[in-house]
Amino acid sequence: MSSVSNPLLRKIYEEDQADRKNLHGESDFKRLSSKDRARRKTLLALLSQGYVRTAKDFYCASMLFHHGTSVSDARKAISFAKKGVALGYKKARWLYAAAVDRLCIKQGKKQKYGTQFFRNFKTGRWKLLPFEGRTSDEERVLWGVPTLQDT
Repeated sequence: MSSVSNPLLRKIYEEDQADRKNLHGESDFKRLSSKDRARRKTLLALLSQGYVRTAKDFYCASMLFHHGTSVSDARKAISFAKKGVALGYKKARWLYAAAVDRLCIKQGKKQKYGTQFFRNFKTGRWKLLPFEGRTSDEERVLWGVPTLQDT
């Protein structure tokens, strides 16, 4: 399997993931938002210069846009995850489903796959956001998400 082809892309992806491991409250998310914007700006420069090429590059690009705030960011996340899948990166399948769900949430719709949760920082509990439940188990397995029975 291909690896991340650009050290800067690897760095901003790893920072993105590390920042998400230490979130303890809503104020952390506000600080994270500005870091995420800066990372997406760097990513756009890498994209324009042709430095996003491998399956894992597209996966990383998808993840960075998946953590965006806009419908446009969610659409980019879907597009990049699809490219990662097409180039053979299996982890990109789940990310595709998650990006589709994130787009649905941003558009005020129910999720298709049920990958998105809300964390209540006061109680520490996670809650699955509403999802439609009409996606077949075969499609769910194709995209690497649990079957309805396992959800």
